[in-house]
Amino acid sequence: MRRPALSALAALLALPLLPSGPDAYGAARLPDLVVSAVSAPASVDAGATLAVKVSVRNAGRARAGASTTTVHLSGDTRPGGDLVSRSVKVPRLGSGRTESATVRLEVPAGAAGDYRVLACADARKQVRESNERNNCRVATRAVTVVAPVDSEYPRTPNPLTVEPDPDEARAVTEMAYQHQDTTITATGADGTTYTLTIPAQALVAPEQITMTPVAAVGDLPLSGGLAAAVELKPHGLLLMKPAVLTIDGPDLGPLAQQTPFYFHGGGEDFHLYPPLPPRAGDGADVVRLPVLHFSTPGVGLGTTADRDAMADYPPSRLGGQITADIAELLRKEREDQLKGEEPDPDVGRQVVALLTEFYYAVVKPALVRAEANPRDRGAAFAAIDQALGWLRQMQLLGVGDDETDETPEMQDAMARFIRVAEAVYRDAWKQCSVEHGLEALPVLLRLARMAQLLGFPWGEEAFQRFLKCARFEVRFDSRITYSGTTPVGGENLYNYPVQHSGSWRAKTTAIVELAVNGAIQQAPLPLTEASYHSHYSYPRSDGSMCSGSSTQTGSVPGTLSTYAIPEIVKPNPAEILPGEEDTWREPVVNLLVVARPVQVKDTVRTVDCGGGDYTDTTTSRWLMQYNEFHEADPSLYRGTKADRSGDLMYAKTWDDSVSHPNHLGGEVWQETTVLEVWHKPAA
Repeated sequence: MRRPALSALAALLALPLLPSGPDAYGAARLPDLVVSAVSAPASVDAGATLAVKVSVRNAGRARAGASTTTVHLSGDTRPGGDLVSRSVKVPRLGSGRTESATVRLEVPAGAAGDYRVLACADARKQVRESNERNNCRVATRAVTVVAPVDSEYPRTPNPLTVEPDPDEARAVTEMAYQHQDTTITATGADGTTYTLTIPAQALVAPEQITMTPVAAVGDLPLSGGLAAAVELKPHGLLLMKPAVLTIDGPDLGPLAQQTPFYFHGGGEDFHLYPPLPPRAGDGADVVRLPVLHFSTPGVGLGTTADRDAMADYPPSRLGGQITADIAELLRKEREDQLKGEEPDPDVGRQVVALLTEFYYAVVKPALVRAEANPRDRGAAFAAIDQALGWLRQMQLLGVGDDETDETPEMQDAMARFIRVAEAVYRDAWKQCSVEHGLEALPVLLRLARMAQLLGFPWGEEAFQRFLKCARFEVRFDSRITYSGTTPVGGENLYNYPVQHSGSWRAKTTAIVELAVNGAIQQAPLPLTEASYHSHYSYPRSDGSMCSGSSTQTGSVPGTLSTYAIPEIVKPNPAEILPGEEDTWREPVVNLLVVARPVQVKDTVRTVDCGGGDYTDTTTSRWLMQYNEFHEADPSLYRGTKADRSGDLMYAKTWDDSVSHPNHLGGEVWQETTVLEVWHKPAA
């Protein structure tokens, strides 16, 4: 008797829930304007225009009338109290429709610092909406307003060039590895020793280091001449941590005249260089210099007038300008300490003040620009290297040894450094995995290794993505036929000409990954088809014909070799000079080598002179050669950037005929070989 009641209750519960309240039916039929997207560049100069892209969408179920959207550059995430704002009209929008626009904000000339960009749809409440609380949206990243800094940096370069004479006979070369301390020592002709100590985690990859004492330096702008110098190679090598060069000479000259210096390459950009404080037990003939990148450090003998005159010759490298400025302060401090005086804290404060000024004038603006445009790799790596060098200079002064001791500028520099490096890494991953741009491979590897050394959280992810991107598929299909007549004499020992013909066929596909350890990596090359057939015939003395044939089949794999070019294995670009950032390019040369990939075995040979003379089976291995067809090194095929289209990196077809009228009596060889290399990043 209760079943009908239960059925009625079930039917009641199955009814759809209906809107309740006096406005429920109206709200369901109202429009709903939301900001679906808002974005802006990461930086803008004070006094310039900031272009903000904004999209407004009607997420409601009814048509929305015309409205107004406001865009704000604000110190927080709420409208009101803005640095600058501007409104834009939005036309009527049907349900689900979107309207996009670019709003240009004029940034005040006196502004500076980090601001947030936000946009609010229907800011003047012109449209009755189903939800009045979802009109505003904040851009994901902040915008840095860069104000001009009242500073003498950067100075107009007026670089000096000197003429070094390295003593190549006394050069010392050793390998240095990133996971261990390395000490290398070279000795000059006068007995001066040069000891370079590279700490663990300073290198992003193993490096071959060469130290060459310098016998003389021509055009040295120090009146007392050269005391000691050593060339460090590879030039331009950038270190994640400072190395220390200790120069210990039998006589480095009067203490007051000892003037440390640095120059680059073959003598360019000579400038003064700051020494490290002396250690316990050091005398005047021991000079210690920090090494942040490789070039030629040394010590000359100069007067105060010599050193003052160097102010008229600012180096081209901006980092050289600041190191030259702090050089005299730290040179004098070293001299005073060796005379027995206590360290002067005012010197440290003066140096930090100069470095702080340099940060706001040079380092920070470069980082801001790089974060806004990570695809400009030259500017990005210049900013990264400059920031790293600046941070290391601060740490050499003992500032920031403890995180609680870091200055606000150091914290800001490290945060921006990490953001720029990550932005470049993610852009390189997109370029390689989506756009098939192989020039991003060394960028990925360099940033992955840098991030791992410095403890960035995405370091391992970047390395795994490099491995995923360094993956290729090789397709190889080759047919060769030949025919001809070998005349009597020469290689033909018979008394009659021999007619012969033959053919080869090899076909395969293989997936290979790029080796990153500098060694050749071989991938198996299973053959989907491999065969060889030859036929020959000749007349006997009784006029009958003999014919013979050889057939070879098999599946003995050949090899497919890959190797990483040095720029990928050791992706440390040389220093990038100011004004030359746009000339920097990621190196892309040969990545893959397909090396003689075919072997066959199991030869069946028959000879028939009318009576089935004999048949034998032998086992042999035969390596297909292409020397008859290709000049230079015919067994190597290289894919280059110039040959690529989409994910097809390289494609070439050889369709050649080669005649040998003098060698094999008119024999003709015909080859059709197709080689393709496809970029196949792993998912």
